Amino acid sequence: MSLDLSKSFYEGLDRHLPKLLCLYRSKRCAKIAEMRIIMDSLDKNHTDSEEEIIRGMTLGIFIVVEDVTDPIPCDSNDVALVIEEAVVLRGLGDIPNAYVNLMGLLST
Repeated sequence: MSLDLSKSFYEGLDRHLPKLLCLYRSKRCAKIAEMRIIMDSLDKNHTDSEEEIIRGMTLGIFIVVEDVTDPIPCDSNDVALVIEEAVVLRGLGDIPNAYVNLMGLLST
C-alpha cells in the first residue's frame, strides 16, 4: 500500500500532455477566446519582463526557460505559480509538480 502517487500522476500527465495540447488546439477550443490566448502564449517567444507576462493572469503556471524550441520545454530555469497577478510559489522544479501544488492551493 505504499504507492508513490505523485510519480504515477507525473508519468500520466507527461504521457497525455501532447494529446491534451492537440485537443486544446482543435477547432472546438479555438472558438473560445481564453483558450486561444493560452495556446498562442505557448507559441510566443517571450522576452518581456515577468510583470508584463503575468499581467491579467488570474491563475497559471509560469515557466522561465532559455532557448525555447518546444511548446512545453523539458528543462526550465524556474517554475512558479501565479494567482491573481502575483507569483505565490517559486522553484517548483517542473510542470507536474507545479500542477500538483496548484491543485493543493485551490483545494484549501
